[in-house]
Amino acid sequence: MMKPLIKSQKWSRLIVVPFILMLVLGTNVTGYADITPVKDRTPEVRDAIVKAVPNISDAANVTAVHLAAITSLNLRNAGITALKTEDFSGMTGLTSINLFNNALSSLPDGIFEGLTSLTTIRLGRNTVEPLPLTVSLEKVETNQFKAVVPSGATFDIVLPVTVTNGSMSGGATTLTISQGTVESGTLTVTRTSGTTAVVTADIGTLPSLPRNHYGYALTKSDSLPITIISGSNIAPVFTDGTSVTRSVAESTAAATNIGTPIAATDTENGTLTYTLSGTDASAFDIDSTTGQLKTKAALDYETKTSYTVTLTVSDGSLSDTITVTINVTDVDEVVSVDPSTTPDPPTTNSAPSFSEGDSTTRVVRENTPAGTNIGNAVLATDANNDSLTYTLGGVDADTFDLDSSGQLRTEASLDYETKRVYLVTITAADAELSSTITVIISVIDVNDTVLSAGFIPVADRTPQVRSAIVTAIPNVTHAADVTESQVAAITNLNLRNKGIASLKTGDF
Repeated sequence: MMKPLIKSQKWSRLIVVPFILMLVLGTNVTGYADITPVKDRTPEVRDAIVKAVPNISDAANVTAVHLAAITSLNLRNAGITALKTEDFSGMTGLTSINLFNNALSSLPDGIFEGLTSLTTIRLGRNTVEPLPLTVSLEKVETNQFKAVVPSGATFDIVLPVTVTNGSMSGGATTLTISQGTVESGTLTVTRTSGTTAVVTADIGTLPSLPRNHYGYALTKSDSLPITIISGSNIAPVFTDGTSVTRSVAESTAAATNIGTPIAATDTENGTLTYTLSGTDASAFDIDSTTGQLKTKAALDYETKTSYTVTLTVSDGSLSDTITVTINVTDVDEVVSVDPSTTPDPPTTNSAPSFSEGDSTTRVVRENTPAGTNIGNAVLATDANNDSLTYTLGGVDADTFDLDSSGQLRTEASLDYETKRVYLVTITAADAELSSTITVIISVIDVNDTVLSAGFIPVADRTPQVRSAIVTAIPNVTHAADVTESQVAAITNLNLRNKGIASLKTGDF
């Protein structure tokens, strides 16, 4: 009676074991959500996969285990015109791909993603040779970027990277895209202290292909270099301050320059445009590219002795204005007389005259290097065309230099926080007579970001903390612009529900 029972148990074992194997291996790749069924791949790839799996003749029967076990795929001379992103998905053990002598002109994004074991890849003699693998950089956050190879890295690609007008955290000089991935980790950039210019990142010389890799080439994206931190625009500034004086003799012909150009400077060296407005604007012309005032018609001293106009300079976004007073000087009217009765002209000497009147203003940025011109020269004219000598005097004369043409210069770097306004006098003299003008020199503030020892730049802190600090400071949008004094003034920092996994020692 026992024998039938024992026989029944043996049959049970024979039935159960294959059933368990079916559960473990699966009957189709579709059981793995991230692996594309073999039957849905490029036909030539599909057939090569089936051929590489022992005892399989139908693509529908290829499992994820089968795919992972394939080490070599021969697609040589297969007539392939295009590949799909998912053609090699799941083939994590693949060490060799042979795509020699096909009709490929490009490689799809993600084609090599997940292929972490590749040692040999042959792509020669296709429609395009070498086939390009584009390498690029992408901005991640306001001051972070990463490297990207859309097709996937066929080996560990180590890229030399450089930053203009900034530095990379930790002194990094490279980014690595690991084999089988499409992107690197991120690098954080800090703008060079005291500057406002744009910060860019670029890739240096691309690495060579490893041995047994040929028929393709790493190429740089046309988007390089990329902008990591946008520049901060600063308005142009008239070098003569907020007001200036010019003089012109009556009866001067139309289109004649009135003194020197009323020029402005721009920190970003942008293209500047000058326009004219104000009460008497219709009486004059302006050169829109230089700021040179010109007569529009001859002026008459007996009709009007002084005019006022406003000059505006713009860089396309921001602007500055200056008020210009134009004094008309009297000229003796010429009366036709008999030359035989005309006496010799008087030989009386007249004092030189400053074209800007009794006083004028100049502007200079703090920290400007010694020996830098401060605005235009403070010029005088002499009716007798005598040679003029310029000398510097006044309360603050020791702080500045003056050359023989009346050009003021800085003698040392100035500090806005120490002194903002200076007064000097300039005297112009011929051999006998002289005139003096008072010059007011205003110092323009430049943002000084001076970090004490141990202070961690906000741009280098944990991202969530960095963002919270920027949010807590009025009128600041970039971490690189946060100063130490602004950080010290923060009384409350909200980091609730920010998903912070860890903090850095210098975060606060």
